[in-house]
Amino acid sequence: NPGPGDVRYQAASSGSDTFVLEVMLYLSQGACLYLDRDLISDGIEQFAEGISRAGVTILGLPSSTWKKWAQASVSSSHTQSPLRTIICSMERTDPVAFHCWREQEGKKFMWLNAYGPSEASCVSTIYKLMPGEAAPKGEIPIGTPLPNTEVRIVDSTGKRLRDGLIGEIAIGGVGVGHGYLNNPALTARKFRTLPGAGRCYLTGDRGYVNEDGNVVFVGRRDNQVKISGYRIELEELDLALVKHPAVCDAATVVTPHQGRDCLACFYSGTDELETANVRRLLSRYLP
Repeated sequence: NPGPGDVRYQAASSGSDTFVLEVMLYLSQGACLYLDRDLISDGIEQFAEGISRAGVTILGLPSSTWKKWAQASVSSSHTQSPLRTIICSMERTDPVAFHCWREQEGKKFMWLNAYGPSEASCVSTIYKLMPGEAAPKGEIPIGTPLPNTEVRIVDSTGKRLRDGLIGEIAIGGVGVGHGYLNNPALTARKFRTLPGAGRCYLTGDRGYVNEDGNVVFVGRRDNQVKISGYRIELEELDLALVKHPAVCDAATVVTPHQGRDCLACFYSGTDELETANVRRLLSRYLP
């Protein structure tokens, strides 16, 4: 919890929902804000130096920006920084980058992975690791719902899916908004009453509940494609590829080939992979 003596780096625009959290939450608890929104545009090394020099104790970043900062911090000389808590949000956290950082540098921090759209009051779930606590294997969860919040995984009809199955993330509870101003059609499509949950917001995000009961964010529904009559989630291919120990990151796209659409998978990693080995790997996790 923030309190007197804490300094939060404030970067969000005043027109964003995150601004409310960055300002109201911290000032109401007696913490300070470090206001330098342009600092991050100076480069990641300058950014790391700047927050250390300013005495920032709580740092919140989009996951993609955190990844750059984490990679820089492993080799940084700013070991005396008062930074104690890191909050990631807005995007899927790269598990390979996270585990590397956690083993080399990150165990001394409290680490929070937060998730939630504006339509459900910004934050709906949090996954927390205390300093020294072991990191989860594989994907980094977005955690469990906050009090008075319900999060469930549903199919296209709104039916709740069992744990482990990928579906749409639906959010219910007191934080769910009333709808979109002057847009009843979109409100009716996105805010629906689900059996056993009441009024919920359908996020358009895809995820699943893992064996520990934590929600794992997979990606957007928008990345569903249809190839040869089969509906395919591009993120599922990406997630399967990064299970290979030599793959650091992966991305799958649809590309035309000989008059028809095909899937092309790209990866970055430590070694060149043989196509046969990649096919064997994918066949273990995908139909």
